[in-house]
Amino acid sequence: MADIDTSFDRSGMLNYYKAWPDQFSAYTATIDIPPIGTFDHVLITGKGASLVPSLFIYSVLMPDVPKGLEIFKGLEPPRPEQDTLFIAVSLGGDTLEVVYALKKALEKGYDAIALTGGGLLEKAAKKWNVPLLRMPKAPTSRLGFPVITLAVASTLDKALGLRTSEILHRAFEELRGYLEPSYEEAKALARWMNDAQNLVVYHSAHQEVISLRLKYLLSENAKLRSYHEDIMDVIHNGIGCWEYEYGSKLIILRDPLDHEIISSRFDIVKDVLTSLNFKVREIPIYQGDRAVFLLRRLYTLDLATVYLGLLRRSDPSIVRTQSIARQKMKESSYFRKLEEEVSS
Repeated sequence: MADIDTSFDRSGMLNYYKAWPDQFSAYTATIDIPPIGTFDHVLITGKGASLVPSLFIYSVLMPDVPKGLEIFKGLEPPRPEQDTLFIAVSLGGDTLEVVYALKKALEKGYDAIALTGGGLLEKAAKKWNVPLLRMPKAPTSRLGFPVITLAVASTLDKALGLRTSEILHRAFEELRGYLEPSYEEAKALARWMNDAQNLVVYHSAHQEVISLRLKYLLSENAKLRSYHEDIMDVIHNGIGCWEYEYGSKLIILRDPLDHEIISSRFDIVKDVLTSLNFKVREIPIYQGDRAVFLLRRLYTLDLATVYLGLLRRSDPSIVRTQSIARQKMKESSYFRKLEEEVSS
């Protein structure tokens, strides 16, 4: 089989992925966490690619996630419990929702820290006297996964007394041995996805972050519409639509932590949809500890979306509609209002 033409990868995204272990190690040697205390509770917020690393760490810690660790996805954080740290994460720094959430958190009395590569969030942190952890920039936020993950892990370690950065360091080092196999697996998966009109991803609750990341990157890198859903909802609410479906393919994301009830749901859905002649593909569960398994799976699926974009003769690094929408957000009245507030 002919290899995939990579001439549309004009920004060198595939080569950038090969440097992920080096990027993690390099940032480990230079990261400087600002002085923060220890806390009983931590609330983390972010959007898109800047939120995924926090969700990933949460999944790595399963089933023993610290009681005080919570991911916040809204705009206005709740009233803080005693001794709570609010972590605002945005690599680009111009995510309006994150800056607004930080503003509201401070008004409600949270201690806070900002993790960013610059932009409005950095200006806001300096204006509001919030400790700032400045992350190195990446070509895109989605490629900044290693540095955002380490920044979040190191902050959590300091705030909650954890050792997640050590766990992740070992996982990224072990990833070095899987780089070439991951590229070959990714190519095969990209070829399988290539003629799909839509891609559906059914995941267990333990795999929600991997499913979400795949959805984001199928849109950004491959310009392919996809849907993702928890397998436990599918039989009750989601499976009927396949009776009028056309041109879709299904990816299944199981997890070693899945209960037998969840596993049986996957088996039933796979059998039913296969009997209707839909193409179904399970993503392998890799051997090794949880951090290695999750990182390998995320890495391979990331690469598959890049290769799929190339098969569709598109530069995976360029998302014109997203760039236009983000620019319009920066021109919105509330963004300008916040920008004036933090720049005065």
